[in-house]
Amino acid sequence: MQKISRREWLSGSTAIMGTATIAALTAPQKSLSAPKMIEMPEPDDHVVDILAMGGNENPYGPSDKAKQAILTAFHELSRYNFALPQELKVVVGGIHNISPDHIEIGAGSNEILRSVALIAAQNKQAVLAADPTFYSLYRHSQDHGSNTIFATVKEDMILSLDAMRRAMTNDVKVIYICNPDNPIPSIIGKNELREFCIEMSKRAIVIIDEAYAEFCENPDFGSMIDLVQDGHNNIIVTKTASKIYGLAGLRVGFAFAHPDLIKTIMLHKTSSSRMSGGVAMHAAIAAYKDSDYLDFMRKNTRASLKIAYDMFEEMNIPYIKSNTNFTLFDAGIATAEVGQRMLKHNIKVGRPFPPLKTWVRLSMVRTEQMPRFVEAYKKEFG
Repeated sequence: MQKISRREWLSGSTAIMGTATIAALTAPQKSLSAPKMIEMPEPDDHVVDILAMGGNENPYGPSDKAKQAILTAFHELSRYNFALPQELKVVVGGIHNISPDHIEIGAGSNEILRSVALIAAQNKQAVLAADPTFYSLYRHSQDHGSNTIFATVKEDMILSLDAMRRAMTNDVKVIYICNPDNPIPSIIGKNELREFCIEMSKRAIVIIDEAYAEFCENPDFGSMIDLVQDGHNNIIVTKTASKIYGLAGLRVGFAFAHPDLIKTIMLHKTSSSRMSGGVAMHAAIAAYKDSDYLDFMRKNTRASLKIAYDMFEEMNIPYIKSNTNFTLFDAGIATAEVGQRMLKHNIKVGRPFPPLKTWVRLSMVRTEQMPRFVEAYKKEFG
């Protein structure tokens, strides 16, 4: 009998295995029926154990319909999807009653904000913003040589539009307002804000960041998209799929503006919406069609907020009633210290937001997880 060396045996086995693998890969794939429930892999234990209460993320993840869209989109990963962004614009435009040519898609609304920041920085012009507010736009503008003019919030923790009017200068190119605001989860009334936008858009670009609008059930709130629809050509409204829709990791956001201003935004973006990821587009299309999921998220967010409010009331802690998926409370000690002490209980709360030195931003988790936060906070600070 012929002897075969170990090297020859391994070489032959590898060839056989390789042939079998190639055959398996090139064989026709069987169709898989869609599962009734979409089960995603669970994260690592150490991730599960941390209560993420600092990033304003959706604790439930995307809806089942969005998950199904993600799974079924995998076969398109090797393809460019030039038509999908337009399809998404049509879907989102239909929800907000505005034509697709008034919409641009970004890698999250943050890409839109940073693009507008570059518009202000182009000629070293200034950005006018509240203090405090979400900082992405004005910090990016500062990084490129622009100045920031701040209007301080009132004692009731609500942005004063009159203060912004007083702070306005001829150098201001962009006025940034987050509504509902962040880190203060308050709103500016729709009539007051509409009047401000019309007035100030004659002097500068007014950008309204509505990242948390879908959570807001306050009758005094109103989106400013209708001003864009009415033809005001110096107003931008941004929205995102990262928050209530639970797609933060896929980075899908929107700008609503006059088509001429949309073109200007596109010139300052680092990517083209036509090249946006197909999986993200499919997920967003499914998510925006799923209105039942929004009702689910609002209901559970309200329930989680109530648990937080009850604790604040019991412990006599000042707090802000929320129009978002987070609240803000005054711990009475340095924000950073609260964060460090809560981490001992594997709970991560919001970072400091100067000049609010003792206020803590608290993102909602699943309603059934909230008692864990209450127990830990009382143990640490009660």
